Amino acid sequence: MIIEQAIGWACLAGAVGAIGVYVWLIVRRVHAIRLATNLGLFFTGLALFQGPNILARTDGDVLVQMAVGALLVSVIIQMVAALRTRPVWSGEERRQVDTRGS
Repeated sequence: MIIEQAIGWACLAGAVGAIGVYVWLIVRRVHAIRLATNLGLFFTGLALFQGPNILARTDGDVLVQMAVGALLVSVIIQMVAALRTRPVWSGEERRQVDTRGS
């Protein structure tokens, strides 16, 4: 019961964090982000709002707890990936192209 409550509260915190990061990215990085780029973060955050409800209906099923936990981990990873700083593209090709010929 305590584990389910902890996962439920973590789901709500993750959901609010995911939606907040998505909105922040749209507001602060208007030129660097397209709406579809982090749409997975937005929808996964919305799904996490249902985490406590799902956990309450399954009566402590470990597999459901693991699935909701995996969803929570995926939101955390997506938030880290969305917030990491990337250099602005200057229009130049950054990859090294082998022009010597094989």
